[in-house]
Amino acid sequence: MSIRTRVAATAVILVSLAGWLFAQAPRQDMPAVLQQLQDTLKRLQAEVKSLRETVQRQANEAKKNKAPAVQAPAPAPAKPASSLQIAIEAYNRGRSLEEKNMLRGAIEAYGEAILADPGNDSAWLRRGNCFLKLGEYSSAEADYTKSLAVQPNNSQAYMGRASARLAAGLTKSALGDVNEAILRDDHNPESFVLRARLNELEGDAQRATADYSMAISLVPAAGTGETGNTGIAEKAYLGRASALLTRGEVDRALSDCDTAIRLNPNSSPGYLCRAESYLRLRSPELAVEAVNRAVLISQLTNQPVPLLSYLGPSFAANPSRGGALAAAATPVPAPESPVSAPPPSAILSALTVPLPSMRSLPESVVVSPLASSAPVVKVGSLREAERLDQLGREHTSKENFEEALAMMNRAVSINPQYARAFNARGYVHLRLTHYPQAVADFSEAIRLDPRYANAYHNRAVARRLMGEIAEANSDEREAKKFLAPVALSASR
Repeated sequence: MSIRTRVAATAVILVSLAGWLFAQAPRQDMPAVLQQLQDTLKRLQAEVKSLRETVQRQANEAKKNKAPAVQAPAPAPAKPASSLQIAIEAYNRGRSLEEKNMLRGAIEAYGEAILADPGNDSAWLRRGNCFLKLGEYSSAEADYTKSLAVQPNNSQAYMGRASARLAAGLTKSALGDVNEAILRDDHNPESFVLRARLNELEGDAQRATADYSMAISLVPAAGTGETGNTGIAEKAYLGRASALLTRGEVDRALSDCDTAIRLNPNSSPGYLCRAESYLRLRSPELAVEAVNRAVLISQLTNQPVPLLSYLGPSFAANPSRGGALAAAATPVPAPESPVSAPPPSAILSALTVPLPSMRSLPESVVVSPLASSAPVVKVGSLREAERLDQLGREHTSKENFEEALAMMNRAVSINPQYARAFNARGYVHLRLTHYPQAVADFSEAIRLDPRYANAYHNRAVARRLMGEIAEANSDEREAKKFLAPVALSASR
C-alpha cells in the first residue's frame, strides 16, 4: 500500500469515527468529545507531516539513484591475427604440402611460419628436411643449425645436419653431429646406420661393424620382414656385409647379404653384395648369376645398379666371363658431376647365364644379350648418357620439366639404345601432358627392352589419358605379366 493511500484511509477513518462519536455521545459530554477529536487531529497532522517527509526523502533518494539509460555497446573491431596464429597456420600448410611432395611450396610456407615466429624450431627443422630432399645441402645445414639454436636437444636436427654435411663431403663434422644425435636418442637404428657409414668412410671398419650390429638389434622385426622395419634392416645388413668384406670376413658378409635378400627379394644391392662375396670366395659362376639377377631387377623395378667398385677387375681375371664387364669398369676421365655405375646395357652384353627361377620374379624372364646389330657405344659415352639421365631425373623430381627434357634429349642422342632414358623422357612428356610424345618414347623403350614392365605401365597411363582404353588395358596386362609382384604407378 502506498503512503498516499495510507493517509487517505486514516482520514476517512477519523471522520467516520467523529461522526459516530457525535451521534452516540450525550449533550453533556460534547466538550470532552471535541477535545478528544482535537487531540486525534493533532496526532493525524503530525503523522501526515512525517509521512510527507518520508515521501520527500524517498523521492530524493530515487532521483540520486536513478541509473542512466543503458546503451548497447558498439561492436568491438576485429582483432588482427596474432603472430603465433599466423605461424601455426603457415606451419600446418607447410606440412600438408610436404606430405604431397610439393617441396617448393612447403619451403615457402615454412618460411612464412619462421617470419611470424622465429622461435619455431619445428619450422626450421621441416624446411631443412625439404632442402635436403632437393639436394640443397648448404641451405639444409643452415636451417638445421637454426633449429638447434632454438632447441639444442633435438636429435632429428642433428641427424638432418649430419646427412647434409655428409652429402657435402664434410665427413668429420657429420660424424660429430651423429654422435650428438645418439647421445640424445640411443634407440634410433637410423642414427647407428648413418654413423656406421661415416665410420666406413673414415676407414674404421671395426666401429662400422659394431654400429651396423647395433642398428640391427634395434629393429624389432629385422628378421621377419615386417613392414616399416624392412628398409632400415636391409640397409643395416648390407652395410655390415660391406664392413665385414673390408675386414676379410667373407662368410659372415655372405650371410648378411642373404639376409638382406630374404628381407627384400627385389633388392638389386643385395644381389650385388652376394656377387661380391662370391668373387672373394673365387666362385665367378655364382657371382655372374647374382649380377645377372641384380641387373634384371634393376630393369624391372627401375632401380639404379650400384655396380661394386672392384667387380670389373675381378672378372678381368677370368677372360671367358668378364671381357665386357672389365671394359665397363675401366676408369674414364671423371665428368663435371658425379656419375653412377655403367648402365645395364654395358653389363648385359657379357652376362648371358640364364636365371634360375625366383619367387619374386616370373620364371619365364631371362636376361638376353644385346642384339649384335645394335650400334656400339663407347664406355665413356655410356657413362655420360647415364650422367645426363640422372641429372634429368633430378630436375624431374624438382618439377623442372624443361631442364629435365633437355638432359634426356642429350642422353638418348648419345646412347640411342638407352631404354631407361627413353622411359624417363616419356615420363617428362607425360607430366607436361605431351601424350603422343610420351607414348612414342615409352614405345621406343619397349622396343629396346621388350620386358620393360615400367614402360608398359607408363604407356598405359598415357594411352588412357588419350582415351585409348583398349590399348591401355593391353599395356597393363603386359606390365603385370613381366612384374606381377611389384605395385606399379606412373613413374620414371
